[in-house]
This record gives sequence, C-alpha cells and structure tokens, in this order.
Amino acid sequence: DYLLNESRVEKIISRGVLEDIFPKSFESFTKVVTVRNPWSRFLSAFLYLSTGAGGKVNDRFHKEFLYGITDFNEFLARPLHPELKAVMHFRDQLDFVKGSRTKKVKVQCDRILRIENPELINSTFRELTGNPKYRTYRINTTFRKKSAEFKKPYTDYYNDEQVEIVREFYKDDIEFLGYEFGK
Repeated sequence: DYLLNESRVEKIISRGVLEDIFPKSFESFTKVVTVRNPWSRFLSAFLYLSTGAGGKVNDRFHKEFLYGITDFNEFLARPLHPELKAVMHFRDQLDFVKGSRTKKVKVQCDRILRIENPELINSTFRELTGNPKYRTYRINTTFRKKSAEFKKPYTDYYNDEQVEIVREFYKDDIEFLGYEFGK
C-alpha cells in the first residue's frame, strides 16, 4: 500500500529507491515513464502551484520562489532560483527516466511515452495489463475548466526570450527526449 501512494511512488522511483527495496526483482519489472513537453510542463507546474494547489509543496513554492510575483511573465523575468528543481513539479524528467542516482549511466525504464500521445499510452497499458478497456485519465485539471486563462495553448504564454530560458533550464531533458517548442 505504501508504494501505491502516487506522490510517494514518484519520489521513490526518481531517487532510485525501488532498486534498493526490490534488488533481485527490479530488473524483472516493466518500467514505463510518461514524459511531457518541457515548456508545457514548466508552465503547468507554475500555474498549478500558483493557484494554491499542492498543500505543503505549494506553501514552500510560494515562500521560496513566488514571493511578490503575480504572473508567469514576472516569474520568468527574474533569474530562476537554483533550488527550483528541488520542487517535484519542476524536477528534470531524466530523474524519472534514468533515476537520480544513475542519471549519467543508463535508462532505468523500459518504455518512454509522451503525454502528447495519449493513444500510445493507452495501447501500451492495454498490452501490459491485459485489459482491453484500459484508458488513461487526466488528473489535476479541474481548476482549468473554470478559467479561460488556463485553456490557452502553452505556446501562447511564451515569448522568444522565455522559450530560451526554459530551454536552458531543461536542456538535458530537451536534448535526451528530443522535444521542441511548439511541437
């Protein structure tokens, strides 16, 4: 039950702890990671945390990274805090793909899926689970239905300079995962 708690599983996998808990069987698990366009993910993390969601994670984010900031443009106008990647929502996706302890060594997952391709995610999990009715559900989107501000495509939030700021922030993710802005 402990391992099935979603937020704890993210932390456990990204820190390489599953290899410690299940050393003999870890390699036998099929490990699947779903990644997201880094610019979309960066914006989503900011919007999610700036709405007041996230509990203690959000409290820390506001105190350390959002003090006095009123919007996304202002957030990107200031130098990004060196500890921003310590916030789970802003962490490198390579921490999940490779595991943070072996980040430079090898991929720790068997399949990398892109959130932008939900049908591939569904078909992969139908195959892995043997459930022909498997369907992925979106989470953490309820607040977006309430405001037009949250319905715009992520590309509408960025200017050219901001695209480059996030490109630098997530350069390893972008290079390894092959993402481009707007695609």
